[in-house]
Amino acid sequence: MAENASGFVTVLFECKAKPGKEEELRSVISGLVTPTRSEPGCITYEFHTIEGQPGTFVAYEHWVSQESLDAHVQTAHMQAFIQRSAELLQAPFDSGLRLLHPLRPQQK
Repeated sequence: MAENASGFVTVLFECKAKPGKEEELRSVISGLVTPTRSEPGCITYEFHTIEGQPGTFVAYEHWVSQESLDAHVQTAHMQAFIQRSAELLQAPFDSGLRLLHPLRPQQK
């Protein structure tokens, strides 16, 4: 993933639990929030559920740089989640990652 023109990195991550793993995934994801928010370079880190889609979770992440996001991925809590992802998620971990680019009005 690459930084956008502002230098910040914004990530959207969506995942769906395997049947019967919904509450376990919710617990694992909930455990990521506090340590991630205290990481250097983390601006925003929010996980959400989607109304009417039980077991589906969406994270919105905003980082000061690609380096801070890279460091986040290497933390013990993220590595533990990534290692368990095949057990918990319906699709591969990477398939849920999206890099967002801001849409800005054109300058005249």
